[in-house]
Amino acid sequence: MDWQGINLYGIDTQNPKLYDVILKIDNLKVNDAVEILFDIAKRPCFQTTPESRMILNDRFLAAKAYSAIVHKFPKATVKCKDGAVYVSVESDLSLEMKMSDQIKVLLEDIAEIKEVKTGIIPLGTD
Repeated sequence: MDWQGINLYGIDTQNPKLYDVILKIDNLKVNDAVEILFDIAKRPCFQTTPESRMILNDRFLAAKAYSAIVHKFPKATVKCKDGAVYVSVESDLSLEMKMSDQIKVLLEDIAEIKEVKTGIIPLGTD
């Protein structure tokens, strides 16, 4: 099978710029490749930092919040910063209070959320 030009979600998976490491495994055994990757993963540039951990925690919480509201607000945008969740939904401005209340109810069981802020993006402001 010719792998050239294979796209995943519109991304050319053969583009070497997408990867930190590329191993040509024609002559490597699986254990050799694992050992190389294990040694690389121990390098400082691949270690977690307090900052990277905070970013991951924020992204995890945003994803968790989105999963709690997606059934009701599938086009919502959810972001998180230091435990505060920001939800934006495109809708009619007259529905802002109702939607805000609905979102807060849907998110109330997620203990890690310290604060919920909502915003309406007026319809037709693409």
